[in-house]
Amino acid sequence: LEESVASLKKAGSSCPVCGATLTEETKQKLIDAKESELKELKSKLEKFNNTLKEIEASIKEVENLKVESETLKEKLRSYEELKKELTTMNDELESVSKELDLKKGVVESLKKEIEKLKDLIRNLESKLTERRALKEEIEAILETEKRLKLLKEELEKVSKESDSLRKSLEGKSVEELRDKLESLGRELIKRKMELKAKIEIKEEKMKRLNELEHEVEVWEVEAKRVKKLETAIKNLEIFEKALVKTQEQLREEFVEAINYVMNEIWPTLYPYGDYVEVALKFEDGDYTLKLRDKSNRWFNVEGIASGGERSIAVLALRIAFSKVLASQLGWLVLDEPTHNLDSRAVDDLVVTLRSRIASFIDQVFLITHEEKLEDAVTGTLYKFERDKEKLGPTRVTRVI
Repeated sequence: LEESVASLKKAGSSCPVCGATLTEETKQKLIDAKESELKELKSKLEKFNNTLKEIEASIKEVENLKVESETLKEKLRSYEELKKELTTMNDELESVSKELDLKKGVVESLKKEIEKLKDLIRNLESKLTERRALKEEIEAILETEKRLKLLKEELEKVSKESDSLRKSLEGKSVEELRDKLESLGRELIKRKMELKAKIEIKEEKMKRLNELEHEVEVWEVEAKRVKKLETAIKNLEIFEKALVKTQEQLREEFVEAINYVMNEIWPTLYPYGDYVEVALKFEDGDYTLKLRDKSNRWFNVEGIASGGERSIAVLALRIAFSKVLASQLGWLVLDEPTHNLDSRAVDDLVVTLRSRIASFIDQVFLITHEEKLEDAVTGTLYKFERDKEKLGPTRVTRVI
């Protein structure tokens, strides 16, 4: 068009294309028409260029969103893996805790049994000392038996000598011989009685020795059992320490997961800028819920934050516990949720329950006196009525 307009402006009295006669008036009309068309096309081209820039900006924004979406997907996959791992760890923690309690009971029982066995050992040691003393007595008795045997031999020798003496004393005084014989008889009876007593003592001591030997055998068996129990207790103590260490590690990972989930949902629950992070911390032997402000300072929720901020922080903690401990349980239980809500908030709650949570909540249990919440019901609705003045029974009516 620009070339055509330039040609027309340079043309004389004839058309440069077809050679027809061309007046100034006709030429000017053609030039004006082409310039008008040219102006219109330039305007359209400018609009197209502006639209193209907007489209390019939108494409760039979409590409950025795509990159961000991939990043979020990766985070989501990591989060799901973390949830599964935490669920497994929680089961292990519960199993370990139960086993630890059971082992503690076994250890206490074994400790009591060991105390009993130690008392038995002390008694057996005392009996062993008694046995040694008895053994010494028996050895003395055996020595006495040897002496008695020698005495018997000597007595026989004396008897022979007595017979020989009797022969040699024939014709001597009968009275003198009788006295000597009676003296020898008394001595013989005395020695026999002593021998009998020693034999009885020996038999009693031998019986006692056998009993003590049996008790010593029992003691040796119990001593071996005590050693085994002591080894078992040492192993149990090592196992107990390992369980405690495992429990501490699982607790730390559990708290880390709780804090991760709380900060994932914190911007949604608390869309303000005063506190940028919430965390559950272990300090001075107890757990404390804290908030961090923009200056990176931590504050206790209790006593520092407002009532609403405390409620939101506790709500975040409860949601985090639910997501970590029961990530697959899509229940929502509400008991009088409107007691501190105004009319507009109640309307928002109705819309939320009816149409905004179905993607991640499987079932809602709602108990309320607020009749507006009837519009939030998508399942079954029951109404409970009772005449309190007459102390009547509660009547249950199915509405939907």
